[in-house]
Amino acid sequence: MMRLVRDCSVFTLIFLLGIAAAWAQLATAQLNGRVTDSSGAVLPGATVTMTQTATGLVRDAVTDGTGSYLISNLPTGPYRLEVSLQGFRSYVQTGLVLQVGATPTVNAVLSLGSIERAKSMYPGTMSRRRSKRGARANTRSKAVAIASSLPAFCSATASSISA
Repeated sequence: MMRLVRDCSVFTLIFLLGIAAAWAQLATAQLNGRVTDSSGAVLPGATVTMTQTATGLVRDAVTDGTGSYLISNLPTGPYRLEVSLQGFRSYVQTGLVLQVGATPTVNAVLSLGSIERAKSMYPGTMSRRRSKRGARANTRSKAVAIASSLPAFCSATASSISA
């Protein structure tokens, strides 16, 4: 008799856990898409961020080698989508409302950032105010520093640059 009660309780527990997992999958949505540049080339490595505007929940994904992304198990509600990649202007779409079981596709097209913006993303770049003479001296000193850090078989190159 005890074995029958134990078996029934184990079966009931497994059944209830299965129902809870199935319900959780049905009460969510997912978002997928592809990220390309303005010429249609895919952009792997782009960061895709979904922010639920009602709660502040943030979910991230990174595009794969084909520029595709998938963010699953998103609670339903209103979202803000942002896609970013260094050197490109961010793509932002607001007002996305995910419904239960929905799988919308949002493809993002990123355009190149402006020259000033692209420059500011790289630390250590020269400012435009620096004179040509200062820029040449800075470039030469960087080349010497890089060349001197090379292995010994490249020492002839390092000495020729510093001269």
